[in-house]
Parts: sequence; C-alpha cells; structure tokens
Amino acid sequence: MSLITRVALTCCLSIPLASACDPDDGPMETEGGTLDATDGMTGETGETGETGETGATDTNDTASTGEESGGSGGAPIGEDQHGFVCVNINGGPNLPASAFEQTATIRVRLHYAACLRDFYTNAQPDYRQDGALGAEVFENWTDILCTPDADSLAPIACSIAGPESLAQTLIDDDMNPAYYLAVDYAIDDPSTIDGGRLRFGPIPLEELTDDSCVGESPSVTIVQVADVQGLDDTNTPLWQIETFSNTPNKSRVTEGGCINVSAGA
Repeated sequence: MSLITRVALTCCLSIPLASACDPDDGPMETEGGTLDATDGMTGETGETGETGETGATDTNDTASTGEESGGSGGAPIGEDQHGFVCVNINGGPNLPASAFEQTATIRVRLHYAACLRDFYTNAQPDYRQDGALGAEVFENWTDILCTPDADSLAPIACSIAGPESLAQTLIDDDMNPAYYLAVDYAIDDPSTIDGGRLRFGPIPLEELTDDSCVGESPSVTIVQVADVQGLDDTNTPLWQIETFSNTPNKSRVTEGGCINVSAGA
C-alpha cells in the first residue's frame, strides 16, 4: 500500500479551481515547460510556451552558492541552507486593466523536481514543513519572502500572513502523486504587480541536497496555468498564467534567472 503523506493543501478551497486541484489532469509539453492543458478557472485550453514580457530585468544569474543577500533582520539568505526562485509577473494582452487593481492575493504554486521529491520523502524528511528541522525553516521564511533587500529588483509590495500562508503538499502515491509548495502573498500595493517580482521559497540549496540531487539541481517548475493566480478579496480567481518561460528554475540565494509569467484572464 502506498504511503500518503499530506502536509497541507491550500489550492483546493471552496472556489472553482477544478483543474488546479485535479491530479488526473495530464500535462502537455510546451516550449516554456510542462503545462497542464486545462485552464484552472474556465476549463478552456490556455496558451503556453511563449516568453512573457518582463518588466523586472535580471542583472545577474548567480548560482545558489553565490554571494548571499540580506534577509529579514539582516540574516543572510542561505544561512539555513535554503534559497528561493524569483517570479516576474506582467500583464498580458488579454488581461483587463482592472484585474491587477482588484488583486488582494497572489497564489504561486511550484512543483518539485525529482531530486527534491526524493529529498523530502526519503533522504531528509525532517526538512518537511511539519518536520523537526523544516518547521523552523518555513516559519523563518515567512519574514524573508516579502522583505526587500539590496538585491531586490522591482519587488511586488506584499506580506505573508504567517506559516499558514505556506503549504507544502507531498503525496507519495503511484496513482496520483503530488509534490509542490504553494505560497499566498497578500498584496499591499496592487500597482506594483505589473512588471514586478516575487521571491518563492524556501527551497533547499544544492549544498543541502547533494546526496539526493546527484547530477541534478534542486529545482521547481510550473505544471498548470493555475500555478500562478491572482485572487480578489473573496478568494475568487481574477487572472492566471497565459504564457510563461524559463522553468524549471533552481534554488539560489540571489535574484537571477527568474521564471517569467504573462498573466491573462
């Protein structure tokens, strides 16, 4: 019998996000990555694989072992052997002007690559969100994700309500596996969304995952168009991915090589 370990699942709320929560939806290969063909809001097929316009321009592509940025309280990112990936968000041509203005929450859900699945389910289960080591890591990152530092470029003005805004799902099941992290960002200033950037994490760095990620990088990726969504103050979806590029994306301690998302209704 398969062991099912489920930490938390925030995407399946009482809102119509059927395809985003349905593990039976099969992915399709695109130029931008692997993306589910079903639109998480309307059930229609979404456009994928095109490069979104990026308002936040990467000035470096520093690897995860590069110079560390300052986190909350001046503590360097990477001190706990965890890093982040960055996500650039831009409004696509089909997005109504009001969509970003009405956005109260941005939900980002990125899926773990194979070596991170092994890291959490086999090699280092103590680093799970509910693990002996992971609980503190995840709690500390609630202070880091929306705290700008000297390395921040076009940060979206946001806040993390608390550990409950980060939800790790690890379903180790042969029939319906699911391995991802979802983060809810409360938006403090919607005018900063278009052309802005979010940091997503925590994600283990290579130095922590060496034994699990031999020949691989600790990476996360987009799988469905609903993996990046804007929600209004009633948690109703307003927008989601229309096109994307540069994924999978590996954990790092400085901004660079960001995932690019163009949003559509």
